[in-house]
Amino acid sequence: MAAIKDGALHIALQQGYDYAFLVDSDLVLHPRTLQRMVECGREIVSQVFWTVWSPDKPPLPNVWYADSYNLYRVRRHQPLEREEQARRTEAFLSALAFYPGLYRVGGLGACTLIARRAIEVGVSFGEVRGLIQRGEDRHFCTRAESLGLRLFADTTAPALHLYRESELPRADKYWRLVEAGLQGKELNREMFNLLLGRQLSVA
Repeated sequence: MAAIKDGALHIALQQGYDYAFLVDSDLVLHPRTLQRMVECGREIVSQVFWTVWSPDKPPLPNVWYADSYNLYRVRRHQPLEREEQARRTEAFLSALAFYPGLYRVGGLGACTLIARRAIEVGVSFGEVRGLIQRGEDRHFCTRAESLGLRLFADTTAPALHLYRESELPRADKYWRLVEAGLQGKELNREMFNLLLGRQLSVA
């Protein structure tokens, strides 16, 4: 997968494109996704979407603060009680869900716009030697940060992640939400209802 993604970056560079847009095949994109991401004016930006990884867990985003999937801000060697970790995690998730905008993050993936300059300075998805982390997106993020490239997450036009085949019927409901003009926190609120099997307020 890393080789395929790096091939796309190479083509974008060779063909003189301004951006490479990499998106997983199990996402349904909001019509404004790409336009909004370009408007952000950043070298690397992902559109936030949410996934219920386990039926007994709440939806979680495709972006994180640090390490493999750390969802709270913490300084190096800073001890945090479990309660404070939970409080910071809730603050981060609430910001992404209910305050549309652009956020600085430490990791992202699956729906990413990469500007030409980032490709020119050497960003790639290849494995970083000595870094034992799962997934090419994590190696991409580590390399980007080491090259001085900042990572951003936008929450304006969230996509729908169809994580399981059984979730395919959700696509029609998602489009009804989009056609109703929902974006940002209003769309997220309804999408959480959709992800959790609750009644939608939009008919």
